[in-house]
Formats: sequence, structure tokens, C-alpha cells
Amino acid sequence: MQALKAVEHANLVLLLVDGIEGVSDQDAHVAGHAFEQGKAIVVVINKWDEGQKKFKREDIESQLERKMNYLNYCPVLYVSAKTGKNLNKIFEAIESVRAQFEKEIKTSELNRTFAYMIEHHPLPVYAGKQIKMFYATQVSHKPPTFAVYCNYPKQVHFSYERYLVNSLREAFGLKYVPVRVVFKGRAE
Repeated sequence: MQALKAVEHANLVLLLVDGIEGVSDQDAHVAGHAFEQGKAIVVVINKWDEGQKKFKREDIESQLERKMNYLNYCPVLYVSAKTGKNLNKIFEAIESVRAQFEKEIKTSELNRTFAYMIEHHPLPVYAGKQIKMFYATQVSHKPPTFAVYCNYPKQVHFSYERYLVNSLREAFGLKYVPVRVVFKGRAE
């Protein structure tokens, strides 16, 4: 309960996983809560000095994929508080994720990028009519959230939304943070 309350007051969450025990259901529960709240997340696998005797990195990554596949964009660090190994990387990751989480993108730059994305992967057709995007704007950061104004917002398939999110991550260096795209209506 304390972890869930702490998540609500945070912008960035360090999800500490016991490297000896592996990824627990409780870890997944806290991670899911942080994800739903739109928090930036850094996964820290602690006790890795002992954990690597039991697991390979691939094993931990497989556990993460199985229990928390929605966090596939989050950085994962393998550290040991006991030996101090890789602890300095936590602060590097925090700074990198924080910068991405707070990033603001100019509307003109965003619309040029959206035009390029749509040119290379056109919007689908709905009821015989082309779905048209009129413009996009960043409506929030923490996490970066973009509103896309189009003629049929409810008809944009989730796979196209995923394409836009992945393209935005790549275009604007938002590799390690949640990115949200919201479709809104506007008549032609």
C-alpha cells in the first residue's frame, strides 16, 4: 500500500526488483499502477551480484516481458547495493528519463513529423472515407501527451495509434518514457 501511495506522488518511479528472487507478482502490481498513472519508470534489478548465480539477464528480461510487457520501453539496470556495482548508472538513467519525461515539442515541428509519418503510413479508411489528420499538438508533458485532431477520432485503430507512439518515440528521443496520443474530432 505504501508503494502504491508513493507512486501517486511521484513523476519518476524506481521499480526495485530483487535479483535473487526474480520478478514477483507484487512487482508487476506496483509497475502496473505506475504505468496506468503515466509515470516514468526505471527498473532496477538489485542484488545482481548474487542474482546472476541463479539467473541470466535473459531470464530476468523474459520474466519482465511475461509479467510487465507494457514496460518494454523502460530502462533496466542491473546493480548491487552491497558491492556498489552500477549504482552510478541509476542517476544517469534518472536524468535521461527525466529529460525525456519533461520534453516539450514545438507544434510546428510536431506537425512536420506527423505529416512525414502519415505520408509513409497513411491513415486508414472508415466507411469509405479517408480519415484525415488536420493537426497535432502537445497538450501535456509528464508524460508527453499529444492531441491529434482528425475527422473520425473514434475510428483510428489502436494499431495505428501504436505506430504513431513508436514513431514519436523515435523522432523525438522519447525512448524511455510513456507516450500518449489522444485523438480528437474536428470537422473539415
